[in-house]
Amino acid sequence: MALRAQGWALAAIIAAPLAACGDYGADYPDLVPAEQLLVPPALPDHAQDAAASPDAAQGALQASHRGLSAAAVADGPQTGDLAARAGELRARAEALRRRSP
Repeated sequence: MALRAQGWALAAIIAAPLAACGDYGADYPDLVPAEQLLVPPALPDHAQDAAASPDAAQGALQASHRGLSAAAVADGPQTGDLAARAGELRARAEALRRRSP
């Protein structure tokens, strides 16, 4: 009798993965429609300008980079503000440490 139960258990183990591969009414799973896959990519507005004049586009990018770099250096971290903030945080941490048992 135990051998028969083992046979059923083995059959159930083998059949379980096959049952998961059932047909859901179609030969293939739902995929992205070909019309959607074959649509040409949407290009940004400035792409045509860059394609017409790559050197001008590169020059504009480099000028933008220089401007942003200069702004970052000019607005760099104010070490006095950061040092004051760090001191406040250390004092607060010390006060919390003293309150904790």
